[in-house]
Amino acid sequence: MKDIESYRYAIAKSTFLKVYSDFEFVKDIERSNCMVVLEKSTEKKLIISILAKPTPKNKVEKVSNEMPIIIYYRYKNLIDNYKGKHKNNTEVRLLNEKFIEMYRIDEQMAFLCPVKYQKNLPDSHIKLFNPLYIRAEKELEQYNFSLHKYVDNYCDKHSKFGFLNGNLGFTNPAKFNDPFDCQGVINNNVFLVDKVRVLCLTKDPKNILMWSYYANNHKGTCFAYKYKDLINSISLSDYDAIVFWGPVKYSKKRPQQKYISANRFYFTYLHIYLKNIFTKFEEWSHEQEFRFVMISAKDWTNEHVPTITVPIENIYLGCKGSSFGPIFCNSRPITPQQLSMDPDEYLLV
Repeated sequence: MKDIESYRYAIAKSTFLKVYSDFEFVKDIERSNCMVVLEKSTEKKLIISILAKPTPKNKVEKVSNEMPIIIYYRYKNLIDNYKGKHKNNTEVRLLNEKFIEMYRIDEQMAFLCPVKYQKNLPDSHIKLFNPLYIRAEKELEQYNFSLHKYVDNYCDKHSKFGFLNGNLGFTNPAKFNDPFDCQGVINNNVFLVDKVRVLCLTKDPKNILMWSYYANNHKGTCFAYKYKDLINSISLSDYDAIVFWGPVKYSKKRPQQKYISANRFYFTYLHIYLKNIFTKFEEWSHEQEFRFVMISAKDWTNEHVPTITVPIENIYLGCKGSSFGPIFCNSRPITPQQLSMDPDEYLLV
C-alpha cells in the first residue's frame, strides 16, 4: 500500500501526456508528481508538476538543475492562493477540461480495472509504471515469513476451495462474523462490501482461540503459505482488480465513514475505504490478522469467491484432530504436524 500515491501520480502523468501533445516525455521523477518533458514548440526541457506543487520538494530539486517548472492545478482557487509564492523559474497553469474528464476515466479504470487500463496504455507510458513494479519485486525479496489459514476441515464440505490443492478464496465481507467489518460507503447506495472481496490470514498457526473459532474446536486444520508465494499467485491471477495487502490495525474507535453523492470512484476517498477494511475493534487483536483485499468494478454476486492457487508450505492438525500420513500438495509430499497441548503452559506445541 506504500505506493498508492506514486501509482496515482503515474496515472496523472500518462493522462497529461495524452492530452497535452506539445510536450514529449523525457524522464520520470520517481515517487513524485513531476516529470521532465521537452516542450516541442521551444525545444526546451522543463519540469511538469501535476495536480499540486512539486512533491516531494527535495527529490524534485535534485533533478531540476534550474530547469523551468510549470505547475498544473485542477482548481483555480489553488492558482490564486499560489500567486506571489513561487520562484522566478516557476509558472502556474490551470489544467484544461479535456484533462479533467480523461483523468476521471483513467483514474477509475486504473484502480478498478487495472488489467484493462494497462493494456490500453501507449507503449511509451509503460515506463511511468515500471519503477513501481521493480520496487515491489525488490521489497518482496526482503520478506521471508509465512501466513496461515485455519479451516474446520480440509475435506468434502470445503472441496469447492480445494485447500489441499492450495486454493484460497477471497470472501464477501458481508459474511464476516463481525458486523462492523468493512462497513464504509463508496457512493450512491453502493456499500464497500459490494465492491471488495477479502482473503483473511494470520501470522500465528498456534493461536488457541483461532483454533477454537475457525478450526472446529481444534479438530480442524491450519495451512501455511509463504508470503512471497501468495504475492506471486495474486500477480498471476486472471482477475481484473487491484489488490491491497497488509496487517489489520486494531482500535477502540471506528474509522471515518464517508457518504458520497456522486456515482463514481474518487481517489481522494480511497484511504478512507482502506482504513475501513484494514481496521477492526481492538478486542480482535489476538487474531494478528493479515489481509489481501481485492477491489474491482465487477458486480460480484453474493456467492462469488475469487480464488487463487498457492503452494502449501506446511499443514498443522488440531490437537483434537485425527493424524494422518504424508500427503502430496502441489506434487510435493508434506507430513502434517499434529499439535499438542503443552503440559505446563497454555500453549500449543
